[in-house]
Amino acid sequence: MIMVGKYIEVVQFLTEQNTKNPSQIWEVKEHKEKRSLSQNSYYWKLITEVARKVKKSVNYIHNKELREARYAKWMNGELITALIPDTEEAEKTVMEETNYHLCPTNQREGDKRIYVLLRGSSELNTTEFSHLLDLLIQDAQALGIETITPTELAKIREMEKENAHKDKMLSDPEGS
Repeated sequence: MIMVGKYIEVVQFLTEQNTKNPSQIWEVKEHKEKRSLSQNSYYWKLITEVARKVKKSVNYIHNKELREARYAKWMNGELITALIPDTEEAEKTVMEETNYHLCPTNQREGDKRIYVLLRGSSELNTTEFSHLLDLLIQDAQALGIETITPTELAKIREMEKENAHKDKMLSDPEGS
């Protein structure tokens, strides 16, 4: 929650910037917590183990997990979709991609399938990334891969929340 005083400071700052450089464009948006580095490291470590176990690439497993999580990308209130040839070769290419992540739908247009564009793991907030990690942990456990316990994972998440709170307090000691 932004206090009124901070809101006025932000408006004054942007007004001053606009006076100094009228062609400059500013974007103001809600701050969302990003995933933690520890969770991120654990995610990629576990993905590597799953990939080895099932003899698939890390990219393939990452795309599979993103599909299970289903965090779609939206633009102006609409899903972003793509038409991809409805072939096994096209699906294999999509599953190995690192620059974009797509999930097939049951809808087709001619000889093409409609895919939904997914957000990558770097675009997920803390809660979404935790969900993605939980899905991966379930898959790893189903394959007999040792994972950290839910208690250990909760400790990591709690420590990172505390660290984020400390960082916030250091950068804004008044808590406004």
